[in-house]
Amino acid sequence: MAVTRSQTRKLPAKKTPNEGQTRPELQARKPKQSPLKTPIARPLQTTTTPTMPSNVLPKPDIAAGPQQVSRQAEKTTRITEKAAPVRPESSGKKRAATDSDKSGNRVAKKSPRTAAPYISGTWPSSLGDPRRRGLQNPANWCYRRSVLQSLFSTPQFFNVLANHEPGTCPRNCVTCGLRTALRTYHSNSPQLGGHIRQLDERIHATGRKSDPRWTANGHTQEDAHDFLTYLLGTVEGVRGTT
Repeated sequence: MAVTRSQTRKLPAKKTPNEGQTRPELQARKPKQSPLKTPIARPLQTTTTPTMPSNVLPKPDIAAGPQQVSRQAEKTTRITEKAAPVRPESSGKKRAATDSDKSGNRVAKKSPRTAAPYISGTWPSSLGDPRRRGLQNPANWCYRRSVLQSLFSTPQFFNVLANHEPGTCPRNCVTCGLRTALRTYHSNSPQLGGHIRQLDERIHATGRKSDPRWTANGHTQEDAHDFLTYLLGTVEGVRGTT
């Protein structure tokens, strides 16, 4: 049937299913989406055979036959042959250490020289005023005479030689010759030249065999410090002091 224009005006407009609904109502009607689930990685199961330590011997199978038992016995003997036995620490090192300690103790236990007593640095009152005298210089022995003049002018050296006992030393003792020449040096005796010559003769007689040695007995120029070291070492060796 035909619809007139007047009828079309009266017909209501078609509504959409969501028309007239608010935004919250639309969101409530939407189905909720579940969050994505991440797969959980599971560890792989691996079968491992237990390892037997090298020092543990395998037990023979009771249910096995005689041939298998003999084979297992051969394996155990091979394992025991391969395993090196644990040896205790040899006492050789300890013995060597004790021997070295003993030798070190022997070196340490050597009797050292006795310490020198206190030596006064002043001239004795019985000497009077010390003198300064010249000495004769044969050839090139100026190094000897300069050393003797320095020692004879030192009060400590005089006091050391004053304690020396001539009767307890060997023949041609250089220390005795120094003591005699030193006393004559500080006196008015004219025998000083003869006593200095006697000292030179004693040095010539014993210098090659003494410790320290002195072999320069000719009339040559030598080092004064070496000659001083020789004289002081000779005096210390007789006194037995450091």
